[in-house]
Amino acid sequence: MLSQLTKAFQEHVTRTDARLKELEPIKPKGNIKHRNRVKRHRRPSRHTKRNCQKGV
Repeated sequence: MLSQLTKAFQEHVTRTDARLKELEPIKPKGNIKHRNRVKRHRRPSRHTKRNCQKGV
């Protein structure tokens, strides 16, 4: 009796799950266009800036 009930429940779950997937397919989260873009990080300036100390 119990195994029959669990089997019926499993069938029901798989059916409803398939229907839900059909209605709204799971979409990947986040901005898809810019997902793989490298995040900007500060690069050191090409020319080293010299701190001029006048009057020392």
